[in-house]
Amino acid sequence: MSLAWTTVVLLILLLPGFLFFVGLYSPERISRDKVQDSALGRLAGVVLISFLTHSLGFGISSFLCEQVRTIPCISMQYVFAALQLVGAKKYSLAHLGSVFDSNLHWIFLYVISTAGLGYAAGWTAGQLILQGWLWFRTFARHGWIYDVAGAHKDGELIHAYVLTNIQRVD
Repeated sequence: MSLAWTTVVLLILLLPGFLFFVGLYSPERISRDKVQDSALGRLAGVVLISFLTHSLGFGISSFLCEQVRTIPCISMQYVFAALQLVGAKKYSLAHLGSVFDSNLHWIFLYVISTAGLGYAAGWTAGQLILQGWLWFRTFARHGWIYDVAGAHKDGELIHAYVLTNIQRVD
């Protein structure tokens, strides 16, 4: 299997983490100031959320494949072979292709389910940040802005006066 396919499989496995952050920003129309981080911090968040989502998905899938015989069990050996990790040499490319082709609709259902779960978790976290529930407001960089927006009642306008220090630099 080529390196390009390994990259595609890895990006698909990270999709729930990416969609978590899309869902996190979707309840709010303007600001993306939630969760202060760098690119490396964002990547760590994507990997963590993807790992947790796939752990939950794998657990549910394992339970269902034991209860309902028509649902196939996830074979981590094939996943590792697709990522060219342990045991990649054991399976030929033709064998992996036939396994993936025969389970294509189950794989698609799993990917869509975990991606939707990642988005839903992000959207829920975004809603909890907006509502200020428990400690979720601490994730917002400028939490005070939600207090100002919450003060808006009955169509009245909110006026904000911003003090700045404008200097001319020569």
